[in-house]
Amino acid sequence: MYQDPLYQSMIHGNNTKINFEMINPMKYSINLKNIKEDSYIAFMQSYRDSWALYPVEPSVYNDDHIVTPLDKKNRLSALEDLSFLWKKPSFVDTHSLYNGYANSWKLTPAYIKEKIPSKYYKINADGSIDLGLMLFNKTQSLFYNTAFISFCYAAILLLFIIGNKIRFKSS
Repeated sequence: MYQDPLYQSMIHGNNTKINFEMINPMKYSINLKNIKEDSYIAFMQSYRDSWALYPVEPSVYNDDHIVTPLDKKNRLSALEDLSFLWKKPSFVDTHSLYNGYANSWKLTPAYIKEKIPSKYYKINADGSIDLGLMLFNKTQSLFYNTAFISFCYAAILLLFIIGNKIRFKSS
């Protein structure tokens, strides 16, 4: 079988094993294993400051495969996505341009231990670190929040109109 030596996965890196799953085009679940030294993770989509990495608790990944925080049947649910607007992303100061167009984040064991709460990573017997991350485009969260506010406004307006009709009918 022919293998292209220049082919790179949509999400790849060095010095660590990376598994990922695309939940939707704006959200990816990433599992990093055995981070022992300075590494990077590259995301081969157009560079945007709105792409951000959020740590996820170790319970959402295991050795065999990635288990995302969203139930498989509930992937269209935007409830979790709404929360990304208020969550603090990680590795913001290491986000940079990669290959002239893509996104890249530098990962170091020291940075992980210093800036990420310990409940979000696991230190292995050999000293390496396993880390679960969610890659999310914050612009999508703004869209969901705007849609939610619009829906609430429409519901309040509808209730106001119905209330006025009932009040005028009874008088």
